[in-house]
Amino acid sequence: MIIHEIGLEGAALFATLHQEAFKGAEIWNEAAFRELLSLPNVKGWVASRDDQPLGFLLVRTVLDESEVLTIGVLPSVQRSGVGCALIENFVVSVKEIVKNIYLEVSLNNKKAYLFYQSQGFFEIGRRPCYYSDGTDAFLLKREIP
Repeated sequence: MIIHEIGLEGAALFATLHQEAFKGAEIWNEAAFRELLSLPNVKGWVASRDDQPLGFLLVRTVLDESEVLTIGVLPSVQRSGVGCALIENFVVSVKEIVKNIYLEVSLNNKKAYLFYQSQGFFEIGRRPCYYSDGTDAFLLKREIP
């Protein structure tokens, strides 16, 4: 598996992968990714094998903190290490400057919650009515030693 950092030119790819990874959920379109990727503190990565994209990660970093904006893995390759590789690739790339990584995950998304726990994230709070459907979010944190 290869993980490449991809910038603004990858907005359409990120949108396509987001749609495939989150079928039935709120989908981010190309314009949303273009807007985020045009910010100087937002970076994105795509994991691929044999030139086939498998998953993606989009992160915003400010000073010594990062926030996972979105991460997704195609359903056909979930539970094969793609998400773990994306997270660890990011951690290695920022371990000298980032002390903490944050993210939100829906209370209804137990599978993602368990994945994040396996990656060293722990619950530090909740965000009431965070999602458009009114669902609360767990606020999770991972400390980088």
